[in-house]
Amino acid sequence: MNIQAVCPKCFKAEIVNDKCPNCSYTYAKDLTDRCRLPLKSYLNNRYIMGSTIGVGGFGRTYIAYDNVNFNKVAIKEFFPASLATRDNRTLEIYPQSQSDVANLQMSLKKFRDEANNLIKLKHNNVVQFKDRFDAYNTSYIVMDFIIGGTLAELMQRKDGKLPMDLIRNLFLDILSGVEACHFQGIIHRDIKPENILIDRQGTPKLLDFGASKDVIRDGINSSFAVISEGFSPPEQYTANKLPAPTNDIYSLGATMYYCLTNIRPQSAAEYQNKPIYWPNDRTYVTNDGIDLRKIVTKAMAYDVNKRYQSINQMRDDFRIKQNIGETIPNIPTIPPIGNQLAPKSASKGLITAGYIFAILGGYIGLAIGYTLFLGKNKEENGKKIHVYDSNSRKHGKIIFIIGIIMAVIGITIKSL
Repeated sequence: MNIQAVCPKCFKAEIVNDKCPNCSYTYAKDLTDRCRLPLKSYLNNRYIMGSTIGVGGFGRTYIAYDNVNFNKVAIKEFFPASLATRDNRTLEIYPQSQSDVANLQMSLKKFRDEANNLIKLKHNNVVQFKDRFDAYNTSYIVMDFIIGGTLAELMQRKDGKLPMDLIRNLFLDILSGVEACHFQGIIHRDIKPENILIDRQGTPKLLDFGASKDVIRDGINSSFAVISEGFSPPEQYTANKLPAPTNDIYSLGATMYYCLTNIRPQSAAEYQNKPIYWPNDRTYVTNDGIDLRKIVTKAMAYDVNKRYQSINQMRDDFRIKQNIGETIPNIPTIPPIGNQLAPKSASKGLITAGYIFAILGGYIGLAIGYTLFLGKNKEENGKKIHVYDSNSRKHGKIIFIIGIIMAVIGITIKSL
């Protein structure tokens, strides 16, 4: 690969006349970005830096080429614009002012800690985080580069009209990913259509965790002041409240509302005293009778205590109910260890009897019956001749069959 000529977006073709013939990339945008790392530069002696694919108040995300595994990856750089700037000569990140030094250091520590937790998280519905390292006075996290588009882009391509069953199936997968995060002690805090990728196989994957947006100011975590309008729960507007699974549950409900209605939800405060608006020009019921409006309404309850308290509770309402009102489980129920019954086994007497039947049956059938069936040798006029007796053959045949039956019975008893 000719690094200097290759396209920094697709890493497949060489740039011709300032344009990639494979993906139509041009240098214009990246060359005018003074805060980014240089194109084609090496990071951590492994990654070749490509085009910028995302810039936010808390950092930027690049396409890069992994020179060890020979594939594209995405790399997120911690670079909070409100606290830091870059020295274009050394490429190092440094505080904007002396008063930002402590805040930047604490924010960077939180980014590192959360990145280390995310690397441990392995789930098909979460973008895989692969590596974390420090460079240029900041920290970087490497993740899989997913070919596909966001849930928001899917909505645009479908003119905001997704089938109800497709929405239900997508969100069952998303719930599974969020549950895996919660099990690991990670609250996403920024679930919205733009932060859910759909790969080429149609599998949704969570990305851009809110913890990577944590910024400390005056010793106080201000990440909750970072709001995705319409998708953040009311308690997330308050900086001093610790995150909980119910934060993500509200955001899941709001994201689902958008997919059902093609309307971006209003700010959480709007729902304190008025119900959620549902257009009446469409149905919200799946083919098997699940009313998705009820799920959204409960997930987006303004009062935290009226929401689902866990992903498992929310998932239950996606399932078909039996007539008696019980949920049909989608996985086998495993009884508690203390209540499991030991499998029945045969007694020692039966096992012994089985061995006796098997041995006797084999002896009678093969040794006696088969011998009688074949006849016997006898001496006549000084010569040995083989004599067949019809009665012996008949009796031998019967004894042989009885012996085989006894052997089969014995083996069956022994196996009980």
